[in-house]
Amino acid sequence: MCHVVQWKKEIDTKVQLPNGKPLPVLLVGNKCDIPTAEYNKDELDQFCRDNGFIGWFATSAKENTRVEDSVRALVRDILTHKDAFAAQAAAAEAAADGDAVALGGGEDFDKPGCCS
Repeated sequence: MCHVVQWKKEIDTKVQLPNGKPLPVLLVGNKCDIPTAEYNKDELDQFCRDNGFIGWFATSAKENTRVEDSVRALVRDILTHKDAFAAQAAAAEAAADGDAVALGGGEDFDKPGCCS
């Protein structure tokens, strides 16, 4: 599982929620439909706690087992971070009110050849 730990560390260092908190990451194991698939629930719970995952799911893409459940769990966790998106909501509201910030360096995009 060392590759998973490295991957999670890369996510944590490169991506954050707008409020600076870590991005919620769910560990999803595929192929639980294979008869010989084995996993230790207690070990996986501890692994997730130790490495900052919000949880884990054993899934099967082939049989569509718990795939939707895992996505719902991730979205549910993301939605608990309402403060993370406050700045984005304020910016969207400002744009709707006509208080949007003009982006760009004053380029005249109507000139022939611009952006072509």
